[in-house]
Amino acid sequence: LRDWSVEVYRRPEVERALLTLQDAHGLTVTLMLWCVWTGAHFAEPDVATMKRAMAIGGEWERKIVAPLRDVRRALKAGVNGAASETLRTQVKAAELSAEFEAMQALELISRAQAGRYAGTDAAGRARRTLAAYVRAAGGADSPGFSVGLLEELIGLTVPAPNQDAIANAHDGS
Repeated sequence: LRDWSVEVYRRPEVERALLTLQDAHGLTVTLMLWCVWTGAHFAEPDVATMKRAMAIGGEWERKIVAPLRDVRRALKAGVNGAASETLRTQVKAAELSAEFEAMQALELISRAQAGRYAGTDAAGRARRTLAAYVRAAGGADSPGFSVGLLEELIGLTVPAPNQDAIANAHDGS
């Protein structure tokens, strides 16, 4: 999950899409990435698994990640007119480390719930898993929420069917 998340986050527009869903609709980046990754690589999580993931991811978010994010953002804005870029960089690294710790716990949930899913329709499973999280977290009820935001995230993060096969065919040319 960690390596996949780092690779996906670097893609154009993914950061913006995730942060929009986080800041405007109260969703957790770590859980959104887990949902897409789990849906794309495993069977869809059952209700109990989703609740467990939300509890673990939510606790990491509330107790560790969000407070670090708040400190990082305050440092970026400056405190008493002075911004400390060195300290902000250190806090940002701690925030990222905390997100990775949460991802490790979430990955264990996915691997324990089901083995690798070899079927087709990775985007469909990712879409349904992400939608289940968004509904359970109340994000769909927030002002300005649109299913299009989720569709955009899926399109940016999950390869279309046969996309890998097409890329591999071109590599052989």
